[in-house]
Amino acid sequence: MRVRERLKLWLAGWLGISRLNHAVSYMLMRDMNVLSSALKGAEGHVALREAFLHLIEVLQPQIVRDVGALDGALSFAVRDRFPNCEVHAFEANPKTHASHAEALASRGIAYHQLAISDRDGRIAVHAPRDQHEGKTSLLLRSEDIAYDDYEVETRTLDSLFQKRLGSGGLGSGLVN
Repeated sequence: MRVRERLKLWLAGWLGISRLNHAVSYMLMRDMNVLSSALKGAEGHVALREAFLHLIEVLQPQIVRDVGALDGALSFAVRDRFPNCEVHAFEANPKTHASHAEALASRGIAYHQLAISDRDGRIAVHAPRDQHEGKTSLLLRSEDIAYDDYEVETRTLDSLFQKRLGSGGLGSGLVN
């Protein structure tokens, strides 16, 4: 084996990529066999959540980031199953965030009111009026309803966790 190949293998191991690759490959094979017909709606959501929690069990990350956390249900599930895992939840909608901030903080979950994006800055998000829970989007939906628009801060995961990048930071956690 050439030096370059050995270096690539060592680097993948150091970053945890090999472990992630094996876990994702396992889950894809499992899902092809067990979930050959894709579940839809609430059933599909439950199946996806359980698959994600299983992946966390396999990988044992130090940090989990719940992007688009809404009420933090997934963050609570991670906290319950993996109490030593550092959990960060992100919700762009200011009303949704305000409704759930205290509950998440009381469980030791860092709950950030911002949008994760490909750049730092500000962006408009749209929430159907009087239906703020779970429908906030960067895009206007095709529904014929009124929207409340909010300008929110955007950050990249790299800029949020930059101090950890040098010590395996983002490679040691999962993003939902």
